[in-house]
Amino acid sequence: RTQDRESCILIEGGVEFARNLEVGREISKEAVFQLISKAKKAGLVLQPENTQHPHFVCCCCGCCCGVLSAAKLFSKPAEYLHSNYFVRVEVEKCKLCETCLERCPMGAFRRTNDHIEVSLDRCIGCGACIPTCKAKAIQLIRKVKVKVPPKTGMDMYKNIMLERFGWLGTLKIAAKAVVGTKV
Repeated sequence: RTQDRESCILIEGGVEFARNLEVGREISKEAVFQLISKAKKAGLVLQPENTQHPHFVCCCCGCCCGVLSAAKLFSKPAEYLHSNYFVRVEVEKCKLCETCLERCPMGAFRRTNDHIEVSLDRCIGCGACIPTCKAKAIQLIRKVKVKVPPKTGMDMYKNIMLERFGWLGTLKIAAKAVVGTKV
């Protein structure tokens, strides 16, 4: 779906990383906002690094992005992609144009008789459906229980290790890495 090859925006430390690899190009803050606006209009999902100080924002479509296309295979993608939002359709405003059905990368919308329904198990709260809803019938709603992202990427990976292996397992892996044995 994406015709534009500029799909990742690197920030701060990410810029230095790309510069060292000699990929990408440096652009102004205004140009970044233009790319983000273009991505929203195209129905791309803006996916920043899951930290309080992200080093990148990916602009992804549901057919090309590995993360989104893999999540779409699950019956409940919302369980795997963390967002503090979900969408709600105001039935009385909806004109049944079905644009949201086409734009949703997770297939969270469906038409049921005379209205559109959202599956909260499939909705990842990306908001890709909102810019083209001419009736302004779709809103992003903040979840009651929000998740605060970790401060840094290193904190994020520590949290993943702890969730996956617990304290003891994480310590074992760290010890192996320190002494240079196979992890």
